[in-house]
Amino acid sequence: MSGAEAIPLSYGQEGLWFLHRLGRAGATYHVPLQLALSGVPAEEPLRAALGDVLDRHEILRTVFREQEGTPVQHILEPRPPDWPPLRVVPAGAGVVDSEDSVDSLVTAAVRGGFDLAAGPLLRAWLFVLTDGTSRLLLVLHHAVADGWSIAPLLADLATAYRARSRGHPPVWPAELPVQYADYTLWQRELLGDPADPAGLAGRQLAFWRRRLSGVPAEVPLPITGRRPERPVPDGAVVPFHVGPASAVRLADLAREHRTSLFMVLYAGLAAVLHVAGGGRDIVIGAPVAGRTDTALEPLVGYFVNTLVLRVDVTGEDPFTALLDRARAVVLAAQAHQDVPFEKVVEAVNPPRAPGRHPLFQIALLLRNDTTAPVEFGDCVGSLLPARTGTAKFDLTFAVEAGDPAAGFAGTLEYAIPLVDADGAGWLARSFEAVLDQVAAVPGLPLGTLVLPDRPAPGRAPSSVPSSAPRPAPVVRDETLERRLSALFGEVLGVDGFDPASSFFDAGGHSLLAAKLARHVERSLDHRIDLWTLVAAPSPRELAARLSAGEATTGAPAVTPLRSGGDAPPLFCVPPAAGVSSVYLDLARHLPPEVPVLGLDSPLLTTGRHGRWTFGDLAADLVSRIGEVSSPGGYRLLGWSFGGNLAHAAAAGLREAGERVGLLTLLDAHPYPPKVGGVPDEAVLRRSLGLSTTDELPAEPGTLVATFAASLAALPPRPSAVFDGDLLFFRASRNPEPADPARWQPYVGGRITTHDVDCAHGELTGPAALRRLGPLLAHALSTSGR
Repeated sequence: MSGAEAIPLSYGQEGLWFLHRLGRAGATYHVPLQLALSGVPAEEPLRAALGDVLDRHEILRTVFREQEGTPVQHILEPRPPDWPPLRVVPAGAGVVDSEDSVDSLVTAAVRGGFDLAAGPLLRAWLFVLTDGTSRLLLVLHHAVADGWSIAPLLADLATAYRARSRGHPPVWPAELPVQYADYTLWQRELLGDPADPAGLAGRQLAFWRRRLSGVPAEVPLPITGRRPERPVPDGAVVPFHVGPASAVRLADLAREHRTSLFMVLYAGLAAVLHVAGGGRDIVIGAPVAGRTDTALEPLVGYFVNTLVLRVDVTGEDPFTALLDRARAVVLAAQAHQDVPFEKVVEAVNPPRAPGRHPLFQIALLLRNDTTAPVEFGDCVGSLLPARTGTAKFDLTFAVEAGDPAAGFAGTLEYAIPLVDADGAGWLARSFEAVLDQVAAVPGLPLGTLVLPDRPAPGRAPSSVPSSAPRPAPVVRDETLERRLSALFGEVLGVDGFDPASSFFDAGGHSLLAAKLARHVERSLDHRIDLWTLVAAPSPRELAARLSAGEATTGAPAVTPLRSGGDAPPLFCVPPAAGVSSVYLDLARHLPPEVPVLGLDSPLLTTGRHGRWTFGDLAADLVSRIGEVSSPGGYRLLGWSFGGNLAHAAAAGLREAGERVGLLTLLDAHPYPPKVGGVPDEAVLRRSLGLSTTDELPAEPGTLVATFAASLAALPPRPSAVFDGDLLFFRASRNPEPADPARWQPYVGGRITTHDVDCAHGELTGPAALRRLGPLLAHALSTSGR
């Protein structure tokens, strides 16, 4: 198909061309191939052999230009002048005088840019070393070659070099049955119109829409930092190794379960990500060769496709059960691999974010096509890694699976803006450790897998308060249960209240909960507080607790305002009155997968009202938050005084090396106005938006004392800077509404402000929550995944 004919791009090439036009590709989509040679091949035969390879593979003399606004392939005639360029760098002369100097030259060559419209898209270097050896470096753009192209490219180059060394052109073992341009046209004909539900593309896209419906935006991990607003392709690698004993057992496990080694590794990686804090819904990308016809196997070209593998992981399952699910996931994906990844993204249309790869950010690659040594006359060459210094994805696990008896070598490529070397090293060691454990005991429950100690911060975190179903309570006093059911119904205005139903699910909110607590105390002579109802929200649970003498007498260090879900929790810091129960109603407006945790002020219970400084309160907050393991990062919210405290705690967590994915302030002032005189109950009620008839969430005297002590501890201005973004909700009906811009000196990122049509004390009331709730829910859904 040589000549001036314009050929459409393949779907994969279209995506690369688009990234190139945006200037976002850089060296990320360069394919380097480096050979360490035992001698120095002759320059002219090598140069001629490179030309022969371009003659044989049209794609290597193809450029990409626009025709009426559409990118097309232009295949140049054989032997374009000076194609491909071969630069020979001799030994000595201060250029190539050591292995290190060659490595730096290779890195510079690999990262050099390509002009897709002008070409050439294959460049070659021969670095001659002082010890009589050499290195041959080929760098191709991904639009003309993929990883599976290396074997046929090297085989053809060696064949051509042998022939040119003897003074004649090569005689190929067989002519190529097709060229890449033929594949491009065949691909479009095979797939048909993606909008046609009866066509191959339409049927496969329907599968992917179903399979990826509701897919999480990303897998949260404890080693990832703040994602940059613009794509930053810089990357690095850390090695890992699976020992021979484990590698042999893993290969045996694959045979015993009628799976492939890739499926075993995929299940192992999914288990690692789950145990590391990635949740149950694990999504991993996996490249496939895309050479579904044998005619494509000897070709150089960009055929690779990417499959999105999504599996449910739960800690109760044995690894073998996860392996069976992984097998089913991979087989189903492979059966629908013809449609290109780019079309899948268009069809699923996931939420987008700058710098975040769509649908998945973690990839797994198995390389088991070991390339035989390449001979250029008397020179024998073996492949060496040649890194681009970039990362296509957040994390890419690549496993070299040759003979299991030698073990499996691997690398973890990681995106430097998101992950540091310590975090990547820990995750690589975790992959090794989990593979060792499941190789030894394939039926091991996932919840018993042990990961290596994570680097920094230096404390052992506990778990998020459990969201597992509570065991059925044992009620010792059925009369008490009936009386409680009547009181629940009376407060809620419901006849015949079901004793198994939750007060909060039936419409109860914080004010009604306080009212119910008073009714229980006055009618049944059982003194309970709000936290008793949070922990035992049904009449049956509350009756069991009271009859066993287990009523709570104060808030725990961290209280589940709403349990459930495996997303990073939202920590709610209370206003000056110190009670986080004011957020109970807010919790009902937030996504069900987000646990909502309250942090009552220590001033409520310690009796040290006059001796707590603001720094003490912030340090106490950081300590209690840090006791909860949140691998996906921490998210904080604070109202009024609680906003100032949440800001200080967020800065403290970041200083300790923790990730803070979201900081939300409700009408907090960085330079708070001083309250004249000693606050009384009336001032307290106004601050909480309560009328004179509303029940208070705790004893009035305790709340007033805590309120006064909090305000007395408040500094005139923040003393720390939080280096992330700030979400700010402003009560617009205040006489002097808060100015979020005044937080800018104490916030490293941007400030997003939403006005709420209410007074300061009404921000957690029903009307305000109808606006505030959905906005915060959206921020949570995009910040913690």
